[in-house]
Amino acid sequence: MPRECKFHAWNQRFRAAFHRESRLLAAAPPPAVQDALDDVRTAGIAVHGPDGRIRLDVAEEEEIDLDALRRRSRSTLDADDDLQLQQVARPPALNVCIMIVGTRGDVQPFLAIAHRLQQDGHRVRLATHAIYRDLVTSHGVEFYPLGGDPKELAAYMVKTGGHLIPTKIETLQKDVPRNMQMIDEILHSTWPAVSAADPEGGGPGVRGKPFRAHAIISNPVTYGHVHVAERLGVPLHIMFPQPWVPTSAFPHPLSNMPYIGKPQKRNYLSYKLVDLLMWQGTESLVNDFRTEVLGLRKIRKSDGGRDILLDLHIPHAFMWSPELVPKPKDWGDLYDVVGTVVLKGTASTYTPSPELEAFLGNDGGPIFVGFGSMVLEDPRATTKMIIEAAKQAHARVLIQSSWSDMAGELVIPDNIFFLGNCPHDWLMPRVSAVVHHGGAGTTAAGLLAGKPTFIVPFFGDQPFWGWTVLRAGVGVAPCPIEELTTEKLRAAFEGLRIPKLRRKAVAIQQKMQQEDGAEEAVRSFYRHLPVNNMRCDLDHVRVATRWCQRRKLKLCEVCDFVVASQPENLGRKVVDYHFVDYTARGPADGFAGASSGAAAFFHEVGGAFNTQRVMLSLYRSAPAYAPCSVVLACYSSPKMFWCRLPQVPLTKVGFR
Repeated sequence: MPRECKFHAWNQRFRAAFHRESRLLAAAPPPAVQDALDDVRTAGIAVHGPDGRIRLDVAEEEEIDLDALRRRSRSTLDADDDLQLQQVARPPALNVCIMIVGTRGDVQPFLAIAHRLQQDGHRVRLATHAIYRDLVTSHGVEFYPLGGDPKELAAYMVKTGGHLIPTKIETLQKDVPRNMQMIDEILHSTWPAVSAADPEGGGPGVRGKPFRAHAIISNPVTYGHVHVAERLGVPLHIMFPQPWVPTSAFPHPLSNMPYIGKPQKRNYLSYKLVDLLMWQGTESLVNDFRTEVLGLRKIRKSDGGRDILLDLHIPHAFMWSPELVPKPKDWGDLYDVVGTVVLKGTASTYTPSPELEAFLGNDGGPIFVGFGSMVLEDPRATTKMIIEAAKQAHARVLIQSSWSDMAGELVIPDNIFFLGNCPHDWLMPRVSAVVHHGGAGTTAAGLLAGKPTFIVPFFGDQPFWGWTVLRAGVGVAPCPIEELTTEKLRAAFEGLRIPKLRRKAVAIQQKMQQEDGAEEAVRSFYRHLPVNNMRCDLDHVRVATRWCQRRKLKLCEVCDFVVASQPENLGRKVVDYHFVDYTARGPADGFAGASSGAAAFFHEVGGAFNTQRVMLSLYRSAPAYAPCSVVLACYSSPKMFWCRLPQVPLTKVGFR
């Protein structure tokens, strides 16, 4: 007998309304589905409200069996049979392409990873936005320009508040089309990033050396990562400083749910919902890219494009300190928490001005205030607020201005100092506390310096880090930028002086300084490589690039040339060798696709509830700007599911 939940009656009414009004249904559902709907075990409502935020409510929060979740969830399987995890062993010398979309704070940690890979003899290319060419090449790393303007992307996310679905008509009409264009530019640039020479690698207007990746490292928001990896047949490793795969331990950063430190079913569901919304916004762009540029087939509805990284068992390395957020118990061996990744050596090259040295003083230092690459809507008003709060709190404040001109024409009092670009690893140890937007990199920099922290989040993962800092006891409660007032900022300035916070911050600092995030990230990368599949059969120190079908041999370029020069091998058939197969295999027919594709998705979510299946139905009222809500109902034997969502893209999840 199915157990009733508090949403059961509501779900019955919703189902009737959905069947009556949805344009996607030509007839009532088949009897098998109708019967299955009666076996509801639990349910939840995810509402996209007028403020643009996702709110998820689940009927009951039962005790979660994490061991059962780990056994049942496909997303936490150790590995596929063809990609068995191997002991950490150095692979042959590879061409590694690192693809990053984001701001300077997103790019810098990957320079540290690139340096570590270069030490092992790999050729490393860092593909990111064109404005970072000098940053990358000055550190001795090859470069390739990806599409998109990070400042424009950041401005879009600030304007929409990081909402999955923008709620302002003006934004939908003007900004969303441009946003989709930038996503398309980024997508199309990922293919030459892994397969072509840098157009200015030899100088302005001079092409660099040919390049073809043997392995790819990427953050999730390049969008093209897994598709170009499929085209080349090379392994992909996702690296990111924020949660990106389902867990019951904490919610998806975009779900706007608080991190309370207790396993919850709604946390797991938040990832599935966000993945679905993101895929709905980018599906057409991705499929056009696959067919027109890569020559791959489309990802069909039944293929579960929203879960492609999970279905293909792509390994992830999460770049944060386990002292702040330990690895969840329901993550398997595919997912590693490697520690904070820091680009070392930037502090030694910085020379401060005499004015800056004088302002820093020797009394513990001022309070640092900086919002990184965030674009402030009204920089002048924000600066006035900071000046007044500092006056009321009797505090000295150092303001770092990046993409927003915060000084303007204002008269600056003696207790305020404005600063431009300055390495955080030089500056943070010289201040008394830090106030910032909550990017993962800036958060780590402040804590590595042992400084109490106040986070003013703008969007994305920033609220997550705000609550993480509070839970760790190293900061005061976060306040979103749109809610920040002079009174709240003054209270934060005063709270950051509490001795207990300082002691706790120093304790966290000592533990974080023992981590080597770049080293652990590379170890994770090596551990998940199919190393044995990548070696040449005739010369194990070289990487295989060709497959001799006649002799069934993996050959490097040198051995391929030698073998081809033998008279008896004339006319042999040799093809490009693929280390992995990321092909999205579809069903045999349309009916099988409709059922098997839905079942695969539902089975994953069902694992979080110790049930067998989940039905996802989305209902949205007629106006394009009206709130939409999602009903999730767990049941035992689904045959079909229905889904309606607006085609609105997500550009960037977390800028640092």
